[in-house]
Amino acid sequence: MSKYVAAIYDRVLADATNKTTKGLFNVSDWLRINNNTGVVEVLVEALLGISIPNTSLTPPVNETWVTISPLNSLITNIENIRLASGLPAITGLVELKDDWIAGSSADAPDYTDVNDWERVIDLIFTYIPKSMDYKIHCGVCTVGEPRFWQNRFIRNQWVQDSATPVRRIRMNVGTCGTGLMRQNGFRRY
Repeated sequence: MSKYVAAIYDRVLADATNKTTKGLFNVSDWLRINNNTGVVEVLVEALLGISIPNTSLTPPVNETWVTISPLNSLITNIENIRLASGLPAITGLVELKDDWIAGSSADAPDYTDVNDWERVIDLIFTYIPKSMDYKIHCGVCTVGEPRFWQNRFIRNQWVQDSATPVRRIRMNVGTCGTGLMRQNGFRRY
């Protein structure tokens, strides 16, 4: 897989009307969007520890026509990444239409749709590493492991230490025969 390529999402109506290189959807645009989708998918999967369903696409060449099915699959791949990333809509992410229909009388994607595809990929690429600072990670408690392994928590920098001993909620496993405070996972520290 290659590196992330700078996205182009500043197309305007004049580009489409004057048939500039930005106004026409070319094989190079397809390859850039498909490549960036793959890069962002690997990034999201690695950072969130999840698997994102995708459709493997055959790259087009100048002699082939892109039909509606691979185009919808490309957009569905982007939409799956958007949904899996969990980023809020306030970042600028929009839902993408991925059910285009073939035919001369059917609606077709225009430059604004292509801008949205590339913008969504670029926003996820930009914000998903930043969002990791705000995730709270906690380990899985398992019976029979030592206590230090059961309580493996990653402390975030934005959680301030308390000046006085307080009771804070900690993830733990309730044990039969112990007090209510211990079963609820409260520890004094």
